[in-house]
Amino acid sequence: MIAKASPSAFSNPELEQYFRSHDVQYIYMVGVFAEGCVRSTVIDLVDLALSSCIAFQLVSVLGVVALFTHLGFAAYWHAQSSPRVARVLMIDLPSAVGVVVSLLIVMSLAGVLFSLEVPTQYKATYVLPNR
Repeated sequence: MIAKASPSAFSNPELEQYFRSHDVQYIYMVGVFAEGCVRSTVIDLVDLALSSCIAFQLVSVLGVVALFTHLGFAAYWHAQSSPRVARVLMIDLPSAVGVVVSLLIVMSLAGVLFSLEVPTQYKATYVLPNR
């Protein structure tokens, strides 16, 4: 793990050194806020001429958790006559499902669940700048 001090992952020089020493050619960017850390990292990635990159905006991951949690709270309030333990489970179970679904989304995009290949049309249109 490489710690960062600012939105860009390249705020830590170890990351650039790692990428260059391993001749990284393609990167799958996965993040929660495309407007923040993902954007900053992609800009630095291009500025450093390290590799091509495919960016995924995963703001929806937080939305999935929020949706399932909201459904749980709605069920909680509609079941006021149920025992408290049952009502608490009505919040906890949907929230847990939302977390699991979100993790599956991230794992899928990261290539953990199945292999991801960079589409040929992206490989063919990107030319690495001279280093």
